[in-house]
Amino acid sequence: AGTYTFRLTANDGEFTVFDDVVLSFNTAPVVNAGADQTLTVANTTLTGVVTDDGVPGPVSTSWSLVSGPGTATFGTPNAPSTTVSFSAIGTYVLRLTASDGQLSTADDVQVVVNAAKHIGDLDRNVILLGTLPWSTTVTIRVENALHGPVANATVTGTWSGGGGGHK
Repeated sequence: AGTYTFRLTANDGEFTVFDDVVLSFNTAPVVNAGADQTLTVANTTLTGVVTDDGVPGPVSTSWSLVSGPGTATFGTPNAPSTTVSFSAIGTYVLRLTASDGQLSTADDVQVVVNAAKHIGDLDRNVILLGTLPWSTTVTIRVENALHGPVANATVTGTWSGGGGGHK
């Protein structure tokens, strides 16, 4: 890739003449959208890499959503590295495209947003009553990263208090 000048020269023994021709060879940008990711949160950083030969001029980049169960919102959609947040759990395919004004190339990255499973804080009022040992019935709602309920989730274990805070 690059710009080359070729010169044709002719000489008849008495006179020399020449003519130049300038040729530019352009290669498409090279794009890497980064490694596939699996998340339990609804946002991440995408680290794309774009290289180009500089012909015919500066390269431009853009991120787009190819497929997914919801929307993907990019922090800086025209930068190779950006943040992205997702509206729903599921599998997303995101595309980084680069163009030098003549040629373009794209690469895809897959991001899987899983439901995060966690148990929130339990009501501390029972412990503060000062009755030890104690017992209680607790209803636990298991939520995904977007705070929606996780269907058919099973929670097992014990919860007990010995004073001084949560256990």
